[in-house]
Amino acid sequence: MEIAEVRYQLRILKGQLAVSPEDYYNSHMYQLEVKTNKVYELEEQLKGLKESLEKAKLDTQIKERTEAYYATEEGKAYKAERQQAVEVITNKWQELEEETIRTLDEQIKHRLGAHWGVGTLRNTYLEIGICHPEIPGKFYFGQTADIYCSLDIWKEKQRFEINIGTCGSTDLLGGNTEGERSRFYIGIGQLFASTDLCEWIKQTMMEYQEQSEAFFKQIKEIQDQISNPLQA
Repeated sequence: MEIAEVRYQLRILKGQLAVSPEDYYNSHMYQLEVKTNKVYELEEQLKGLKESLEKAKLDTQIKERTEAYYATEEGKAYKAERQQAVEVITNKWQELEEETIRTLDEQIKHRLGAHWGVGTLRNTYLEIGICHPEIPGKFYFGQTADIYCSLDIWKEKQRFEINIGTCGSTDLLGGNTEGERSRFYIGIGQLFASTDLCEWIKQTMMEYQEQSEAFFKQIKEIQDQISNPLQA
């Protein structure tokens, strides 16, 4: 059966453990495959395997040409130049993240109180909460809020939502001592009441996303050049 031969070639090419077609034909697995699969299913499987084999052959050729090229002085210089470019862009991206976190942290502290702060910032996610005074970079347990901001391309709708952490009951007459949950909820209430602050957070996150995506595309383009430097 041709499927066994193509499958064998594909696994050998990928450096995987492979059973020779002869051994496979004499195995129980061969009889089971012939018995349980319809002709059209085997034909589709064969078509997919052939496509995978052709791609694997092409990838192997590209890898061999690339390794040979990078063994030359020209190739070494080409690779070093692009790796340096990736490092420069990565540093700029890191600086952008640090500056955005610093800006968000300063504004949130100014509006909600010095006991508030920013934790994690990702492309569409921002963590804020009550900072622990004795453990830098830590929040009080259960006193964080996750803000999500993204654009749904398919629905053409912008998502700007908050998920508020909670952990048990709290004193209704409290809120004056650092670490009290009631103080956390007072800040959350101020956040909900401050439309201008919420709009600013959304705009800041969207701008960060835009610039991050631009950096990602630049890095991806250079990494593709490194992976296949001899592409036409």
